[in-house]
Amino acid sequence: MEIIKTNELESILETISAKKIFSNKNIEIIEILLLSGEKISIHKNDVTALFNIIEGKGFVIIDSKKYYVEKGDFLKIEKDLDREWENIGNYPLKIHVTKLMN
Repeated sequence: MEIIKTNELESILETISAKKIFSNKNIEIIEILLLSGEKISIHKNDVTALFNIIEGKGFVIIDSKKYYVEKGDFLKIEKDLDREWENIGNYPLKIHVTKLMN
């Protein structure tokens, strides 16, 4: 058994808060925290990823289509799709990302 305290983890990115919670050969779990108005610019992942919206609201743009997301939403985004994120709320947008590594 292991307890991981996410508030004690360092960010793996310089521009936004992104903390690697867990990683092995099969999955990687990251907590992303976007403050009001923050964005993640367009990018692709070479693996399928699952996104659980923990707090807040915002937009995800997938292959030029814009989707509104909010607390409680769960997304599966296939690998190699363009994606970007934007926090449109007054409060942080917290996302737990699970990357399926195989």
